[in-house]
Amino acid sequence: MDIAGLREPEEPIGYCVTTIDNDIGEIESLFVDEAYRKMGLGTVLMERALNWLEQNSITKKRLNVAVGNEQVLNFYRRFGFHPRTIILEQRVNN
Repeated sequence: MDIAGLREPEEPIGYCVTTIDNDIGEIESLFVDEAYRKMGLGTVLMERALNWLEQNSITKKRLNVAVGNEQVLNFYRRFGFHPRTIILEQRVNN
């Protein structure tokens, strides 16, 4: 693979983990190494994940975004994902 004139790295530069559970597809994790962002790799990974879900007849798709990572919301909106709920969590220190 040649990315914008760069040699193929020996370490992975990105991944997307997608699962199906009870007819719900979930993008569990999507990551592109910072040095390779803004090259369209995240788009390719998302398109492949969504295509796989569609091939498996999954119509309900979701993903979670952690607090502090809101900058990715516009990226996910491009694929039709929009915020639906906010989950609050209380942690008890032991």
